[in-house]
Amino acid sequence: WRAAAPGRGDLRLWLDIASDLGLATLGPGPGRLLGYGGFVQPDGGHAFPPGVWEDGRIAPLDLATITEDATHAWLADAPEGALHPSVGLTRPDADKPGGYTWNKAPRLAGRVVETGALARQLLAGQPLVTDFVARHGCGVAARVL
Repeated sequence: WRAAAPGRGDLRLWLDIASDLGLATLGPGPGRLLGYGGFVQPDGGHAFPPGVWEDGRIAPLDLATITEDATHAWLADAPEGALHPSVGLTRPDADKPGGYTWNKAPRLAGRVVETGALARQLLAGQPLVTDFVARHGCGVAARVL
């Protein structure tokens, strides 16, 4: 992608800067990404399909296996641990020891997953993002791209 137009264009400049800064080596994440299905369409489908992306493969998403972990959030923990979003607890606990965020962390069958724009693009098969992740992984550079 960088060689296609040497020295020209915003994407080329960003790829050069990302390479110089080593952004692909930062924040690698779990390499397992979950997309719930984004932007429901009039026909009932999604603009971005639901699924789980891992190691270049896409698997169906089992909604029953999703939980939200609040271990490091300034939110009270449920006595039974991470819960499915439909029964989850969202009660602030601003003085919680070890808390550093207001966000719950998604889990799929107890395993760490990443969500967001990168997940949506990989599940949709976006060529540039898919190729970049295959070459450099799911680090900061892929998220920014």
